[in-house]
Amino acid sequence: MHITKHILATCCLATWLVACDDSTSASGDSPEPSSSSEITSNSEPSSSDKASSSSEVPLSNEQAGSSSSAVDKQSSSSSVESSSSVKSSASVFDGIIIQNGDVKTTVKKYDQDSVKVQAAGRFWLLMRDPLNQSETEKLEKLGIHRQRCYEGYRYGFFNYNGNHQEDISFMALCLMKSEKDVQKSTISSNVFGFYNSFDADESVPDGIIFKYREKETLVKRIDDDTTSVQSAGRFWLISDEPFSKTEWESLEGIGVNRVSCTALHQDYLEMTICLAKSETDIEKSSMTALLDGFYNTFTADDTTKLEIDFSNPAWVVENETVRGYVHCWDDVPMENCKAIANACKAEEALIDHYVVIITATPEALDCMASSRDVTDINITLIIDEPT
Repeated sequence: MHITKHILATCCLATWLVACDDSTSASGDSPEPSSSSEITSNSEPSSSDKASSSSEVPLSNEQAGSSSSAVDKQSSSSSVESSSSVKSSASVFDGIIIQNGDVKTTVKKYDQDSVKVQAAGRFWLLMRDPLNQSETEKLEKLGIHRQRCYEGYRYGFFNYNGNHQEDISFMALCLMKSEKDVQKSTISSNVFGFYNSFDADESVPDGIIFKYREKETLVKRIDDDTTSVQSAGRFWLISDEPFSKTEWESLEGIGVNRVSCTALHQDYLEMTICLAKSETDIEKSSMTALLDGFYNTFTADDTTKLEIDFSNPAWVVENETVRGYVHCWDDVPMENCKAIANACKAEEALIDHYVVIITATPEALDCMASSRDVTDINITLIIDEPT
């Protein structure tokens, strides 16, 4: 019994020694503390000292990497935000820029504009789409009359600051005239793509400037014209858009005959102008009733004598004889145009498509310049001397 107790005591002692060995070994595997964490104070640190000490404890490699990454991200984020802020301020869209001569006008969208009422008188109507016939008629009922219109793309016709705006790459601009003040919201409800309206500069001519044979003519819309009758003879007819075959047949019914038509371009203006002819005077109101988009008519100048310029250095005058081209009005047959040159004693007259090539003296040229059927005479260089 005594021996058994001794053996049990020996086993317990051995077990205790092994446990101590394992504990010591496990303690030896723990990482060495960093040098800064070994710095201690003999006295009990204050709360502020604890905070300072805590902040000075260096991070582990993993923690340091994480912290560095966070700092880099924060720095990068700040840099991006700063760069984005600068870029944003330089790319802010603040409205459409319209330039009229040396004057630039920045136009904001009407719902961002403090001016909610368009004052009576002339004003510019800015839209995303051209003003069509239906919209023109709706505005007419409101006392707003179309004067002339332009259209085009960015850079050539208008511009704006900032990034590309997909919905305003193309714009239309119309000069309008209102009999009274009108709410811009009313205009918006009648015009698709309405952007805004703004007062027109008083220097803008109230009408179309038509230039022909070195002469400028200001043509007002029929509503603003005091001439109610178109005189018989040749005259110009301007419309907002080309007339249909049915409309021309209607005009023939009142004695108006079409001679020729072409597009009327003035800056970005897109309209139609036709040379017409009538044997009798015509009431303009009768044409208005028959035509959609009728702008106005005015007499074609075929009575003023042509002035021939001999100052061009390319022209050669030898033995008082020159060679040139004679152009007649479109309603004059080419044989008749040649007959005019022969009647004026041109030395030579040859038909070449739509002109008559002539060789003539200054006296013969003066005779042709007096004919109301001749619309232009161009003097050219004599290549071959007449035999």
